[in-house]
Amino acid sequence: LEVADGGPSALQVEVTERTASLTLLGQEPGRDDLEIEEDLELSPHGRTLRLESAEGGGVRVEELVDPEDEPGEEAGEELDEAHVRHWRLAPHFAHLLPAGPVEVGQPFELDGRWAGELGAGEVRQLADAVHGRSQMDGPAIATSAAWVLEELELEGHGVVTAVEDGVAVIEYEFEGAFDVEDLVEMLAAADPPGEGGAGPPEGAFGTASGKVSLGGEGRFDLRARQLVELELEGDFTVDVVLDVGVRSAATVAGELAYSAAIEVR
Repeated sequence: LEVADGGPSALQVEVTERTASLTLLGQEPGRDDLEIEEDLELSPHGRTLRLESAEGGGVRVEELVDPEDEPGEEAGEELDEAHVRHWRLAPHFAHLLPAGPVEVGQPFELDGRWAGELGAGEVRQLADAVHGRSQMDGPAIATSAAWVLEELELEGHGVVTAVEDGVAVIEYEFEGAFDVEDLVEMLAAADPPGEGGAGPPEGAFGTASGKVSLGGEGRFDLRARQLVELELEGDFTVDVVLDVGVRSAATVAGELAYSAAIEVR
């Protein structure tokens, strides 16, 4: 919409799709098996946003009730910061793009930084969705998952498989693992004692580890220089060992699918 200093100072982004599905299966001796399936529309699915530069290098995000609205005319309230804090005026999903030009069929390496950038808002919404199911605590899950994202070492690559009508089709594959060596510290952060939470039992210690596998496809609009569609799906496992005088172990396996589509002006 607007350009300053060689880059965009304002963008209008129509989020035509932002959805996820989650399946969780868990087993812990002495407890009922965990089974959860959820299909979600993630904020800001189906909404049109105006992004503009703000003082201090930040970005102000507003919802436009009607895409033709001018800023300040029937514009929606500012959205929940947790849902929009990772929106930038730079190309969206930039960590999923190659550092430079690539040929069709040429693989390019990617690091896992996008997992933390993309995953934080989604994790919170997924945690909210399962809150109360099988005695699950949504806020505690969100805190624990954010902790895991920090520990996750995710590596992968993309390859441009075709260019069709000005759109490059990119296929992705990712593999990763994480190890939380001090599970008790993570549990204390997720359920802080003295703030209404019980905290971990005194003298407890434990670990958590897991693996993640993801794959999918993105579509990059060459003219807009944006990744405008993204579909990822994969699976993960988490093994938890906690010792509170008696050793207990639990395993959670899951499947996750994520889809996003945007139009940028």
